[in-house]
Amino acid sequence: MSEPWECSAWNDTEATLKQLENDSSETARLRRINIWNAQADFLYGLSDVLKQEGRHEDADQTHSRANERWGMVVAAVSTQ
Repeated sequence: MSEPWECSAWNDTEATLKQLENDSSETARLRRINIWNAQADFLYGLSDVLKQEGRHEDADQTHSRANERWGMVVAAVSTQ
């Protein structure tokens, strides 16, 4: 079973992050921050929708994933 957040747009952002993985340039760092921030926003919103649908376990899992992505943003900004 796929995760609630899996879709072609999500997979595209993951592929872009994979491409940026070994790029230490400032541009790449900013792109990663932008993608992680967008992913976190998407996941927080999806978590709310799942909760409204009564899918509390999926909502909690999605919210945790959003927190992970937001943590990546915070860590990347803190280490600039």
